[in-house]
Amino acid sequence: MKKQKKITLIINKEKFTNWYFDSDTCECLSESMIDELKDKGKIEYTLKDILLNAGYLPYDVIKNTEDIINEAKYIDEADEPDIENLDDYNLIFDYEVKKKKGGNEKENEKTR
Repeated sequence: MKKQKKITLIINKEKFTNWYFDSDTCECLSESMIDELKDKGKIEYTLKDILLNAGYLPYDVIKNTEDIINEAKYIDEADEPDIENLDDYNLIFDYEVKKKKGGNEKENEKTR
């Protein structure tokens, strides 16, 4: 059986951080951070770590929603479901795409 290619979801960094840090989802992160501070005396999380451990994503933080629709994951844009099973996708932030395309470095810095 052929393994399906993962869809890459481009995540809007600003919308993601606004959603994540303004919701109940960050409660578990806070507990994890406190435990890490107690154990190691410092915290070593990146925004990418937080993204990969979010559990689900709201539809509106994804920039390339047409890719999900084109892959027939969902019937139409009106559904706008939360995206679950994040392991089924390659997840990258919008500023990472600009870096890979060799975008203007000043532009890259603005999106961080």
